[in-house]
Amino acid sequence: MACGTGICMTCVIPVVGGDGITRMVRSCVDGPVFRGEQVRFDDVGSIPFDALGAPGWKGAAGRGVEQDRDIA
Repeated sequence: MACGTGICMTCVIPVVGGDGITRMVRSCVDGPVFRGEQVRFDDVGSIPFDALGAPGWKGAAGRGVEQDRDIA
């Protein structure tokens, strides 16, 4: 991790929350420990098309999900 405080955003990883929505979380602030089945290891280093806030993401409109929920 470059900074360890969440400022540089080099530690972001895609994690699936309890609501089934993938969010890009900062491992230095929101982790560093995550449940293995929630981390999308194949998508580390990229932004999955279905992640909250990704370009073209339409998951919340069809499911009635609030976009500002926490991952926990």
